[in-house]
Amino acid sequence: MGRIWVDLNAITLIDENGKAQLQQLHRKGGPLLALGCLRKAIVDEVTARASQDSKQKPVALPRDDL
Repeated sequence: MGRIWVDLNAITLIDENGKAQLQQLHRKGGPLLALGCLRKAIVDEVTARASQDSKQKPVALPRDDL
């Protein structure tokens, strides 16, 4: 199967759910293509969030063994 490229050049608005989907695609190696300041800013935000999410380690919560 080939690589999926995500072309955002026809996008004028994206909500938080859409950004979350793009983060998942980016984490899986899908390149995000964008021209123009607004679209590039969206890609920068999505890729920065994906990078931060991948650096965060799960936190073990204390158990209450009563």
